[in-house]
Amino acid sequence: ALATTSRGSGGSPGSVCRPDGSVPTAAERESERASRVRFGGSLSGNALLRLEPAAADVLRDGNVDPRLMLLLAAMTTAREIAVADFPAVPLDTSGVPRRQVVLTDIDGAEPATSEPLRTWLDAQQAPFLPSVVRPLGPDLLVGFPSPLPSGLLPD
Repeated sequence: ALATTSRGSGGSPGSVCRPDGSVPTAAERESERASRVRFGGSLSGNALLRLEPAAADVLRDGNVDPRLMLLLAAMTTAREIAVADFPAVPLDTSGVPRRQVVLTDIDGAEPATSEPLRTWLDAQQAPFLPSVVRPLGPDLLVGFPSPLPSGLLPD
């Protein structure tokens, strides 16, 4: 299950599962996690990416969606980005990589009002097209839908 709730449709418990019904093996899950840890550790050392301490821990621990990691890596090739948090999606089960990010700064400006950033995010193609791009005051929440695609990061 990708997400669960104790009060689904009709008041009964509900679960969201992968659309193809497949379940990754333990070895596949561990391989994906190892790739996220390696990539997250490398990305956290990027001089153009400023991370709040808790956000840096989540990234280094491999608990971030690969789409967010690759999005941040692409953004920091030309811009300085600040991240406050990788908030959990309310109904996601524990252990599911965080698929949202709160951007607090882009080249010294407020991300919520950055038209170039919003245009760039809107121009992304699946699976990198965010499902959520929403202002949080001066900050910007960017998020991706479930399920997480596999195989995006190199082994």
